[in-house]
Amino acid sequence: MHPKIDENQHLGPPFKITGPVDDAAAGSGNDDDLAMAITFVITQRQGRVVAKGVGKGDAIYTQSDKGGQWAGAVKVQGTPAFQAGPAHIAAFAAIVTDEGEWELYPWGRDVKLS
Repeated sequence: MHPKIDENQHLGPPFKITGPVDDAAAGSGNDDDLAMAITFVITQRQGRVVAKGVGKGDAIYTQSDKGGQWAGAVKVQGTPAFQAGPAHIAAFAAIVTDEGEWELYPWGRDVKLS
């Protein structure tokens, strides 16, 4: 599975990060991934301060979720609050394969909050 992050994110409420469970363009067609759990960190520079948040996917995603979306609620860490505008998300998927192996798939992207 090759999860991604949607470019446009919405402040909510609830404030959730979303993206496709699998990017078909990156898929090899020979995918041995059984399941994955997603965690993420979101940051937004606001002058001299940084808004910070963390979260995790709402579910454990499997092959049957391909073509769907993952989502995870943001838990804001301190102040300031997130505002409309650019932000950055770094995410990690812990993946287990059908042979019992595992991998940590890191990815990220700049997003627009609205």
